[in-house]
Amino acid sequence: MDFIDIIVIFVFGMAVGWYWHATRMFNMLSRDPRPMIDILTRVKAIQEEDDDEIELIECRVEWIGELCYIWDKNTGDFLGQGLDLESAMTHGRKLKSNTEYYIPADLAKPPN
Repeated sequence: MDFIDIIVIFVFGMAVGWYWHATRMFNMLSRDPRPMIDILTRVKAIQEEDDDEIELIECRVEWIGELCYIWDKNTGDFLGQGLDLESAMTHGRKLKSNTEYYIPADLAKPPN
């Protein structure tokens, strides 16, 4: 069996699988759309709850050499690191949506 035959069989199998799954979903939703409507309503409610709350986290910044390290001042959780403050916040591990991070202006600038 050639490599081309394997690719053709794979693509054909994917197409048949997508068609089968789409047909099954269409039949299920056309018989009873209520479960899908309930799920979408719950998702929308969760998104609206998250949009209303904005959490403020005060940050502690340390400059060690050329690197900037950022921690949550209250909990001590490590938030990120980078060559400058912007890259440290962008590449942060524990950054959350709907959260504002407060960093004092005197800590935002690297020491000279």
